[in-house]
Amino acid sequence: MADLEEHAFRRDRRFLVRLVVLLVLGAVGGLWAVSHLTSRSFAGCAARTFGGADESAPASP
Repeated sequence: MADLEEHAFRRDRRFLVRLVVLLVLGAVGGLWAVSHLTSRSFAGCAARTFGGADESAPASP
């Protein structure tokens, strides 16, 4: 019976380690994506692409 308990604890520990590693990788990847999507260079690129950087357009009242 001790072998089954030991196997269960080892399996649960591996699951928790994988879960924590994947959560950390997901958080790092998410932070990287957010930092790049909110950067000035990306905002300028998006403004040029969608026409928002046109300085000759009149301002809205």
